[in-house]
Amino acid sequence: MKINLHRSNFFYLLCSLIIYPVFISIAPENPHGYFWLSVLFSFIIIFCLLAIVHRRYFLISIMIIGALALISHWMVYLLHPGFYFYIILYVTNILFLIIITAFILYTITTHRQITEDSLFGAICGYFLIGFIWSSIYLLIATINPGAFSQPMITPFIHLSAQRAFYFSFTTMTTLGYGDVLPVSHMAKTCSWLEAVIGQIYLAVWISQLVGLRIAQKR
Repeated sequence: MKINLHRSNFFYLLCSLIIYPVFISIAPENPHGYFWLSVLFSFIIIFCLLAIVHRRYFLISIMIIGALALISHWMVYLLHPGFYFYIILYVTNILFLIIITAFILYTITTHRQITEDSLFGAICGYFLIGFIWSSIYLLIATINPGAFSQPMITPFIHLSAQRAFYFSFTTMTTLGYGDVLPVSHMAKTCSWLEAVIGQIYLAVWISQLVGLRIAQKR
């Protein structure tokens, strides 16, 4: 299978989405860890914008929301703001990720042929769903620290993100080790919603694209 990476809209975005949570797991437990996390998040936003640069009528609005998410991310590192700013941070992250995920999935549906880049985009969509729910869980835990059986919020925000990613992806894949449990009603509702969305995405979206790709080759 020959893949032209220079023409791929989603390959580098997919790489950044994989590297981001992996780096979180090895980031040092000090403020410098969040600095590198912010750098990687900046690359994710850049690759998201590059993936949709050919859709100029969407680009401006997404750039504005992406800029707000990026500024919020860096201001947390530079200024160490209070409670309400963290709420703004997570809300802007959620809005940007939802919009970019919807646009990526829309872009894939407009492809006349199912290519390797289409599959890359579909996988990016799956990762971005996990990212969206991670931010949702951090938002819930910020508002209600007792929403989960183990504290989701830590003194270092990148460690909080690590816990949120862990819970989000184990929930979405229905792996569910049971070491972290939702306690509040909102956390429970979001958990089962993510599990349902994750399974529907794999069963319907990914399997359909793979099936169409196989049929196209034949």
